[in-house]
Amino acid sequence: PEQSKNIHVCLLDILEQIIEEAEHLPTECINTILDNYKQNENIAARTLAVNLCCNQPEKLQRYVCQYINNVILSTQVKENINEFIEAHNLILLMFNLSPEVLLSVIPQLQEELTLENEVVRETATDILGKMFCDTNSSLAKMYPQVWEAWLERSKDKKSSIRIKVINYIHDILENHRELANDINNIIRERAIDPDEKVRVETMKVISKLTPKTAQYISENIFKECIGERCRDKKHIVRLEASKSLCRIYDMHYNVIFQDRITEEGTQLFEKFGWIPNTILKLIYTDDKDILIMIEQLIMDYLIPEQLNNTVRVDRIINIVSSLDERGFLGFVSLLNRQKTWSVFIEKFLKLCETYNGGIMDDVSEMSTVKEQLNQINQSLSNHFPDPKKTYERIRTFINLNDRRSYELIRNTYNPKLSYEKILNSYKELLKRPVLVPVIEELKIILNKISLLIINKDVTSPLIRRIKEPLIYWRNKLYISEWTKGLPNIGDQASQKLITYITENMPVLYEDNIKLLSNLEDSDLVTNTLEALAQIVKLQPEKLPKDNKDIIDKLYSISVNGTPEQAKHSTYLLTFMDNKDEILRKLIKELSDNISVDSPNIITRLTSLSVLAKYANALFEENDNGTKIVSFIIKEVLLKNKEEPAYDEDQDEWIEYDNLDDETKVKCTSLKLMLKRIIAAKDTPDLAYTLAQPFIKLCRRLITNEGEIVPTNNTRLK
Repeated sequence: PEQSKNIHVCLLDILEQIIEEAEHLPTECINTILDNYKQNENIAARTLAVNLCCNQPEKLQRYVCQYINNVILSTQVKENINEFIEAHNLILLMFNLSPEVLLSVIPQLQEELTLENEVVRETATDILGKMFCDTNSSLAKMYPQVWEAWLERSKDKKSSIRIKVINYIHDILENHRELANDINNIIRERAIDPDEKVRVETMKVISKLTPKTAQYISENIFKECIGERCRDKKHIVRLEASKSLCRIYDMHYNVIFQDRITEEGTQLFEKFGWIPNTILKLIYTDDKDILIMIEQLIMDYLIPEQLNNTVRVDRIINIVSSLDERGFLGFVSLLNRQKTWSVFIEKFLKLCETYNGGIMDDVSEMSTVKEQLNQINQSLSNHFPDPKKTYERIRTFINLNDRRSYELIRNTYNPKLSYEKILNSYKELLKRPVLVPVIEELKIILNKISLLIINKDVTSPLIRRIKEPLIYWRNKLYISEWTKGLPNIGDQASQKLITYITENMPVLYEDNIKLLSNLEDSDLVTNTLEALAQIVKLQPEKLPKDNKDIIDKLYSISVNGTPEQAKHSTYLLTFMDNKDEILRKLIKELSDNISVDSPNIITRLTSLSVLAKYANALFEENDNGTKIVSFIIKEVLLKNKEEPAYDEDQDEWIEYDNLDDETKVKCTSLKLMLKRIIAAKDTPDLAYTLAQPFIKLCRRLITNEGEIVPTNNTRLK
């Protein structure tokens, strides 16, 4: 081996001396060097040729350039395309191994970019694209005119050449961030290319972006160029644009919504937070292809598989929070379609079971069932891009008579099942070998009917978020306007979702109702009570009205819970079957011997204020209402337990939660008096009688800056 190395060094030295001394190198000599350069059989000969080019670039430059020129001329005369492509592959090889020998060749490639021959232009565009992509390349900096000429090929009259340029711009951006402005311009221009194939390839560039490269694409490119392509007249372009945006959103989600607010997260939210809103508003195009696309994108990117309920629900909240009202209605329409489709599919499955693959006990019903199945099949197929093909596929499914599939499909829209059970049924269906012939259509149907967004597992985390919004929305940091005059949902998201469930899927709350008597977590109790209070307003029958454990739990909360809990628990007690007996007992316990020093006085007054409004007849029995109001005026409003100390620098307005307990007692007492008046709205004379002294009291409070009697220095200032 040492001898071979020495021979190589000696030969290289001899050849270098010959090249240096020769005034002119014959064509045969250059051909021999280049032939050995590009062959792989004789490694020693190839190494010698490579080293020769590396060591003698100045001498060999013009010969290599002349070789390429001859090949181009040969191509134009003889149309020897293979030789032309082979020569350009040699250029690329030299660029990687001995780039200095190409100094005279690079301008020649620039010339090729403008020739009439389309093969020449496309090959030159391809080779230069690979050279610009190289990590160690400074070609664009060394030859700015070549770079500009290459960029111009993005406007070439031949679409395949425009696509060549597009196919390289992501790798160029990844390795040469300084060229980002030019890359942005190409994306902006090609996003509206008249050829749909070019637009598709441009969208695919966005799909390739990584967190590092995405930061170099401007916000306007994403919003104005890619966002607009989501509405492209060609479905394939719409699909690629929407998919690329959703992938970008998914890729950055965890950085945006961290446990703490960061400058990076804020910037990324401004750049990508609008994406779900844009995607969901595509629903209004009323196009079946687009609807199928959106349903799949939600599954894959916006709300992907996540077994951790809290993490998954927080993601749903964050997405809904970023929607404007129109986007939210689009989201709701998807949920509503799920309900409609599940009813439709249930009818279809029952008919499939009756048909039994064409084997029925009562043959006389065969034609009727078959006709009904055909009608449903036709209706189903009309919601697919290719109705005829879908019709045949669904017929195949009907004839399979796969009972396990029926069970699994029903599981996906069963509101009593957990998210994990629904997800497992979804996955098992798509893996069943017997369903391979119909898997494409089945997946579309499953995306429409599966309860993978709203299901029974979301209720508890959602209830928690009513009073504990996620950090982003609680701090109002990200709330902005996505469209003209339409603010986003923000921290109302949890409430809106709960309202939707309450009105459309109250069955999901059943577990919370059953568990109420055993719940220990104070916040969960509060939020569960609030949700249940909303439910019974719409569907009172959903509350177990004779469950002793639940009644005892609600009663205990009305006396000993927090004021917020007591407000809801007392309201719920007004719906019980034996409410008169329960409420009389509660009113007596809350009212007897009441004083400003009573335990849980704010809770007691809160519960009494609910009773004054919703059980007024019982509240007023035995002149109890008058006694309570008398206590409020004499012992609460006109007296102070302690002399309040006011700081001259203190804010004029203090949030309720920051008030001292005595002031909270006074505020709650005023609410009780007001609710007693509201309860009398159907008897105007009584309402007037009760309202007169209350209005005078309020006027005094306003006139005296929170004091009923100026000298008393009360705490309502």
